[in-house]
Amino acid sequence: MKTKQSRENQGCWPELAPLQVARKDGVEQREFWVLQAERITRPVLEKAAVGELRNAGLSGRLDRLRGFHASLEAMGRILVGISPWLVSVDAGISEAERRTKRELREFALAGLRTGTDPEHPDRWNWSQADQVVVDASKVAMAIIRAPDLIPDDDISLRKNLLACLEATRVVTPHHNNWLLFSAMVEAGIDLLGGKADGMRVDYALQQLEQWYIGDSYYKDGPEFHMDFYNSLVIHPFLVVLHQYFEKHATIRLGCYNVKRQWDRAARHAEILERFISPEGCFPVVGRSLGYRAGVLHTLAFVAASNRLPEALRPGQVRCALTAVMERFVSAPELQNESGFLNPGFWGHQPDFPEYYLQDSAAYFISTTFQTLALSPESDFWASPSEAWTSLKLWSGGTASADHALGHHLRQRVHPSRID
Repeated sequence: MKTKQSRENQGCWPELAPLQVARKDGVEQREFWVLQAERITRPVLEKAAVGELRNAGLSGRLDRLRGFHASLEAMGRILVGISPWLVSVDAGISEAERRTKRELREFALAGLRTGTDPEHPDRWNWSQADQVVVDASKVAMAIIRAPDLIPDDDISLRKNLLACLEATRVVTPHHNNWLLFSAMVEAGIDLLGGKADGMRVDYALQQLEQWYIGDSYYKDGPEFHMDFYNSLVIHPFLVVLHQYFEKHATIRLGCYNVKRQWDRAARHAEILERFISPEGCFPVVGRSLGYRAGVLHTLAFVAASNRLPEALRPGQVRCALTAVMERFVSAPELQNESGFLNPGFWGHQPDFPEYYLQDSAAYFISTTFQTLALSPESDFWASPSEAWTSLKLWSGGTASADHALGHHLRQRVHPSRID
């Protein structure tokens, strides 16, 4: 005999809504991505542009100890995601997308001017509390990947931003992925004409190499963590740092190897694509899941860089990322009445985020928007829509066999076992 509890559980069994946009072609999917990029980032960028972000209630939990750095937290995460798109060429895009890009770029620049101005009341916090180095590094990464975002003749902004990045040096990074945050800040300082601290960069790259354990995975400190931080931070940061300092020899490093980093990042992109279920979901394991689709940062980063491995066809990656984004943005109460993202994983779940994150940390979802920097005529956007790996296999189709990094070059059976 069934208990009342079991009957209630059976009657409330949840059902996921079927995906719609993921089945469409690249043109319609791009329109969807542009719409979501504007929907999510515009409320923050508009407030920043008029110097009202700090008092806009962005955090949602101003009683928390770190609530006063919500402005930098949100803006850093938005800029690292959309800056490559904002500076990309307009050829081939629709008039609506061109207008959206232009407006968002103007808002972003105005926000950077007020957020770095030492005399402006809306200046963001760049030096109080350790978390500032995390978010300052994302601003630095944004201008490294999209140096045209800040005009060369905007001397005041460049000077103020340099001073703000230098102010974060009061923070001693934790002995984990945070080493990469300090290193990225130094790269930003170097780009803006300051004197980078080579020790902060070289130590970070040397230490991360010692933490590499194989098949694209790094330990996040002395111990391995089963979470998405290899995707969130480690691979994109390592690639950008190795590339930047290989081309800008103001610091002599002993360990940079761009090809090795790209090989590892591409393999990690393969793994992430296989994590995406036929329903557009992924394993809910590890911390910082409140970043939502942002946990697939490395997959979007590799795709946006035209570095997808042979096993990943651009059309299938586009459809896979679209499925995940569609799943998240379809949630009720994704945003509050001001248009700011609510905390949570799917929809509004205020008790879900970690203690060290503000509601503004959810803007890491913006990292997936970087694929918009690719032209509509690129393989990523123009290729036919295609099922991703798990959808192919779970529907009875075929996909390439999966092998650890480097193992595809080896014999599948040891010669001693062949009759």
